[in-house]
Amino acid sequence: MRKLIVLFASIAMLALGMPAATYAGVPTNEQLHKMIIDLGNQLKVAQQEARDAKKELAEIKGSEAYDENDALGTQKVALDASHEKSYLKMTSADGNFEYKIDGRMMLDTGAVNNSKEENNLFANTEFRRLRLALKTKMYKDWAGEFDLDFADEELDIKDMWISYNGLPNTILKLGNHKPNFNMDEVTTSRWITFMERSMVSDAFSPGRRIGFSATNWDKYYFAGLSIFGDELDQDKEYASEAERSEPYGYSARLVGRPIVTDDNSTILHIGLNYMNHEPAKSDGDEYKIKVRPEAHFVDYKFLDTGDIDAVEDITTYGLELAGKWNNFSFQTEYVKSELNRYAGNTEPEFDGWYAMVSYFITDDQRPYNLDDAEFGPIVPTGKWGAWEVALRYSNLDLNDLSAGVEGGSADAITIALNWYINNNFMIKMNYLNVDYDEYADSDGDLAGDDDLDIVGVRFQYLF
Repeated sequence: MRKLIVLFASIAMLALGMPAATYAGVPTNEQLHKMIIDLGNQLKVAQQEARDAKKELAEIKGSEAYDENDALGTQKVALDASHEKSYLKMTSADGNFEYKIDGRMMLDTGAVNNSKEENNLFANTEFRRLRLALKTKMYKDWAGEFDLDFADEELDIKDMWISYNGLPNTILKLGNHKPNFNMDEVTTSRWITFMERSMVSDAFSPGRRIGFSATNWDKYYFAGLSIFGDELDQDKEYASEAERSEPYGYSARLVGRPIVTDDNSTILHIGLNYMNHEPAKSDGDEYKIKVRPEAHFVDYKFLDTGDIDAVEDITTYGLELAGKWNNFSFQTEYVKSELNRYAGNTEPEFDGWYAMVSYFITDDQRPYNLDDAEFGPIVPTGKWGAWEVALRYSNLDLNDLSAGVEGGSADAITIALNWYINNNFMIKMNYLNVDYDEYADSDGDLAGDDDLDIVGVRFQYLF
């Protein structure tokens, strides 16, 4: 410190034009030069010591040190950023804390042509999804997700749950999420093969519900059970009965995997589904199924059962068959739904099925996740990304003429060409042909027996 004071005093006096030699204790120019060199060397040593201390702190496992001056005992945790598939992930050194940012932008556009002149149809360009979510893991065994959708110029709550993962191969989940039912429905929109899920899934799946789910898995099986209430946006004010309590339901999904190779390159998946639930609170004892074609930007729901009253509950069964062999994969499901009504009323039944195949032209394949029994993310291996061709056939029948329900039926064929440019960007191109029967008239709002040709393109950005 004394050297610095002398140095600054000398510089000041020199700047004022005072000869340094006339003042006692003032160093000469040579001495000043040597002092500057010494100070520079000391600064370099101090900087290196600071870098070493910072590196040593970063390598401390667990980061369990506490600030003694912090009355709250705040735990300091260093997070290392990394990129996993399409996620930005930040993880603590001990693995106890993890944060993933999940963003989705899906921009859809296309055109539609139909055979009935009475139905003047048109397509829209739309943001199908504008999602922002935070996926977390805390204290190693706890997890949660906070997911919002900003599409359609409104805020919509999607996944909003917490879970406990401390048991072997088991997840206990509570909050707003999809119950265990239907392989097509529970597969995330990030990784579905076509622009939309099948109309069979749209008709019979419960969507997200507030409830509790438990799943357990091993190499050769997956088992899931859910107990759920109403949809998040249902309002008691609109219930048909003032004292009506919240409706409830339960579902189960059991999957066996008789063939599983160690690298998951070959899989055979066989599944069973069961679900029973009551009509939504806002509908009282009425129940309705309305389904658009497998293109959301063509917003015409030709298939429509109309309101069916006196419904006590709905029982739905499902069968799954899926598999993969290197670049090739397939998936098919059959679903049947029965409406249980109060005594004296006929009980309509509806059903549908779909089958799809996929093949990667490039040296890529669709991974399969054992822990949720569904196909997962595509990670391109080549410089120019991954290219996939796919074909799907769907059939949905919402007619039960013996029960007086004319909801219509449809057959749909979809051809897809997908380009997975990298982990974050992809383009999906679909051609869809839909053949409706005479009863498919949107409950009288459209002309029945129409045929649609739809071309769609999706630009998808994940982060």
